[in-house]
Amino acid sequence: MTPTRVIASFVLATSILSGGCASHRGTSNFMKTINSIEPGTRLERVREKLGGPGVKREGVAPVRPVPPVGSPEGVLVTIPPGMRYRQWIYHRGDSDYHVFSVPTVGKPGQWEVLAVRSAPSAKVY
Repeated sequence: MTPTRVIASFVLATSILSGGCASHRGTSNFMKTINSIEPGTRLERVREKLGGPGVKREGVAPVRPVPPVGSPEGVLVTIPPGMRYRQWIYHRGDSDYHVFSVPTVGKPGQWEVLAVRSAPSAKVY
């Protein structure tokens, strides 16, 4: 191989690798951030850290039956039936990250994180 081809191959390989690392770095930062969100975190703070979710859901905790074992919605059995909740879903790679929040006690209009769960991506919302 000529020196010119060696240099060209090196430049091509470096640009491919750096492009891959950049996209991985974005996922890595997201993972660090989502893992830092703890119960009690204000929902506004979640938006500041992660941006807006891809999907938003609101509902009322079910009386029963409980959601299927292993589903992200299983966290809803930890709140009283009839209590309002919000679910924000962030999609990254082949996973969905679910942020569940409930109204903050004694602070009308404010919401706080109840739990964060991850699951393989669902095809339909």
